[in-house]
Amino acid sequence: MALNLEAMTFTLGQYELLDLLADGAAVSHVTKIAKSLVEKQLSNDIRLDLAVNDVCNLKCSHCYYSSTHIGQSEADKNKGKKKNRLNLDEYNVILTSALKYGVERFSIAGKEPLLSPDITFNILRILAEAKKDPSKKFENIDSELLTNGTLLSKYVRQLSEVSPNRVVISVDGFEEQNDTIRGAGNYRLAKQGLELLINQGLSDVAVSYVAISNVNTSKLNHMLTDLSHSGVRRFGIGFAFPTEHNNIPEFDSASVYDLIKSVINASSRFEKDKSFVTIQLAMNEHPDIIAQLYKEKVIHSHSICFFDSKMPYIFIHLRENTYLQIDVLPKAGFNNIRIEPTGKVVFDYRSVSSASQLQEMTSVQEHDFDFSKIINAVRDYWKSADNNYYHALETFKRGLGR
Repeated sequence: MALNLEAMTFTLGQYELLDLLADGAAVSHVTKIAKSLVEKQLSNDIRLDLAVNDVCNLKCSHCYYSSTHIGQSEADKNKGKKKNRLNLDEYNVILTSALKYGVERFSIAGKEPLLSPDITFNILRILAEAKKDPSKKFENIDSELLTNGTLLSKYVRQLSEVSPNRVVISVDGFEEQNDTIRGAGNYRLAKQGLELLINQGLSDVAVSYVAISNVNTSKLNHMLTDLSHSGVRRFGIGFAFPTEHNNIPEFDSASVYDLIKSVINASSRFEKDKSFVTIQLAMNEHPDIIAQLYKEKVIHSHSICFFDSKMPYIFIHLRENTYLQIDVLPKAGFNNIRIEPTGKVVFDYRSVSSASQLQEMTSVQEHDFDFSKIINAVRDYWKSADNNYYHALETFKRGLGR
């Protein structure tokens, strides 16, 4: 089957930003091109992340939610927030409006969405029913559930009824290291939950791993091997970022590079299980390491993987089962629009101006829950929110010696 030409063009357009900087183009010029690509992405392919609550049964040391570390009431007080939270009917209105707008990709998160099963399963049920619409208007809906996995065994039956496209489970290292971060016994609980899902054949089960400096990296390969033997076929490796409350150390570029090499060298251990690993790097977060990999031709146009859908990042093939996912475009609401349980619309995980905060763009209440109005507000906000990205491109360029 022929690849989608528009998707290929979009992917190459992102890679061209790196080549332009390498050829000496002005950062202001490249930023302008990036913003035009962002504009196209906002018009064509949006993922809506719905955070259904701000409560969790764990207290992970690297959590970016301030309420994990200082308590919800104190966090609300510090941020001047009202304690009102969206109710089930309001989530339904948001979801209906998003479907009408044409959104096809949905992610249900929280802190821990399975602590709000009424809202979580109602959303998944609506999406599952929409996919069955005789008009086939919604047949391409893609839904995922993000969870810490410790409560999965309680909800296997309900998940079988709504069948999300994938369940992404957070595991941050092999047993001892994971439990140091997430609490004693939670590796076994998460593993038990994912094995139940896999054995039931309910959905695609993936594992999301967050590297925290040297705290949980030394036995990463043990985790990859162990969970691939349990049936996990995809692993996403990201990097934690410090906030004013989690007090974790910033990852230095040498450590990031060593981790990437370690994963590449060790991934052959579970090739027979047909698992694959994606290492996620973002220009906003790792411009120096992206520059180093570009200089060494690890990141090269000949290694780009093309897909049939437009994606706001590029995939670089490292070896048979290992890939780099590089967010070349600004990681700032360009395609992941996250709605918090208060109704705030925020950048997904990371502000363009500060790596330590969730940045509010608008709220669903301001726009009467109309998704088209929300998108317009996001687009307007983005026009002036590029300082952090601009500095990241400058760092990348310096890393190339330009």
